[in-house]
This record gives sequence, C-alpha cells and structure tokens, in this order.
Amino acid sequence: MKLPYYMNMLLRYVLPVIALAGANAVNIYSPLFNDAQIFLPLVVVILTAIYAGRGPSLCITILAIIGYDYYFLGSPESFDFNAAAIAELLITGALVLLIVSVVDERNKAQRRAIELALSDPLTGLPNRRLLDEHTRIALAEAQRLSGRFALLYIDVDNFKFINDKWGHTVGDEVLKELAARLRACVRIHDQVYRIGGDEYAVLLSEITDLEDARSTQSAVHSALSGQAVSVGKEYFTLSCSIGIAVYPEQGRNLAELLDTSDKSMLEVKRTRRFIGNDHN
Repeated sequence: MKLPYYMNMLLRYVLPVIALAGANAVNIYSPLFNDAQIFLPLVVVILTAIYAGRGPSLCITILAIIGYDYYFLGSPESFDFNAAAIAELLITGALVLLIVSVVDERNKAQRRAIELALSDPLTGLPNRRLLDEHTRIALAEAQRLSGRFALLYIDVDNFKFINDKWGHTVGDEVLKELAARLRACVRIHDQVYRIGGDEYAVLLSEITDLEDARSTQSAVHSALSGQAVSVGKEYFTLSCSIGIAVYPEQGRNLAELLDTSDKSMLEVKRTRRFIGNDHN
C-alpha cells in the first residue's frame, strides 16, 4: 500500500529523529556514545534506519543525537567530543549505513521479483496471474453489490507475419506501442493485461450493461486499428479482433468469462475473414 506523501515524510524523517533523540535522552548525564551507553541509541538507529529504508533519515538522526547531546546535555567545556568520539560516531554510522544498504537492496530485489511474477517484462502490463486475482476481487465486489463487470479479449490479427518478416525485435516494439495505446484509451478504473504473445485483456469494472462494454470495445478497436504503428522506418497498419463477456450473464467465474470472450473474439475473426474472402 502506498502511503500519502506527508505520512511517508513523517515515517522517513521526523519519526526517526524523535525516536533517537528520546532514546539518547534516557542517559541524560552521559557524554555522546560512551561505552556504557552506546547500545540503546545504536539499536534504535539501526531499527529506525532500516524501517525508514533511506540514508537521509540516518544522517538526520545522527545529527539529532549530536545536537541534543551538545546543546542540552552539556556545554562545550564539559562535552567530551574528542577524536575518539568522532571516530566512534563515524564507524557506527558506516556500520548502520552498510546494514541499511544491504536491507534496502534485499527489499528492492524482493519487490522486483514480485513485479516480474505479476507483470509482463516486455510491456510492463499486468499478466494473466494478476488478471486472475483482480477478477476474483471483481467477482466478490459484483456479488456483494449485485453489479456487473466485463472482460474484453483482444487478439492482434496476423501479428505472426510481422515477427516472421521483420523479426522479433520489431515485433516487440509493436507490442509495446499497442500496450501504450490500450492504457491510454480505457477508463481510469479499468485495467489492461497482456495474457499471451499477441493477446491482451481488459477488465471493465462498474458497467451497467453490455452497451458500456461495447463502447470501450469501440474505443479499443479505434486505438489499435485506427492509426499505423511506426517502428524505425517501417509502418504497420494493424487490425484486431475483440471478444466481450459480461458478468453475470455470460460467465460467473474467470474461466467462463475467458471462454465466452475467447469464443466471441474468434467469431469476430471468422466473420472478418468471411467478409474478406467474399469481397475478394
């Protein structure tokens, strides 16, 4: 869950300063980082810095300890801030920074692993696994509120020809452009997924009837087929086949909705081929 900006700043900067100043104030008559009193402030520094996950918070907390000790716990004459104390502070800070860096890198690796598991690495769109999860949530919400939602199944026509003639590098660029167009044309509360090589899906939430889904279907078709896709010096005029399935009339779970929308998409594709052959 993403925290609001002010909450993020509070946790990252203000809270560590208050926590460390308070922890160090427990030993109010002790000079900075005396051997007998280093444990508690160091533990709090490590915990708060790891919790905040950023170097700036550590710097601010160390400065807070220095400032608190210097200005509130002793005068310049009585404050034992010699070379040994400076070295101790620097070593402690370096150790904590190392720990924070290791933990931060581990957290980044974990987040990256989750992103790779739930998104398509080429387009950055959510993948089939996340579609399953979001559909379960949409099903529960629709059942609770007696609402409707829809699934669009999108297949790019004759995409294999692009890969075969111009190569997968060009094909990948086309897929990324199509993904960007899909993101731009759907409603803000709808979600686009890449579920196969040249197949996409759109989960339409909060619809009232089939016409709402058809309106988005028309917008998607215009976005993908209305303007040529350029890759380098090449231009590709594409078409797509889009199937629709609406909950609950055309499916009561993801498997049924995918099956219905897939059959609807194949029917659109067959109809287009029949009309094309008849015209020829």
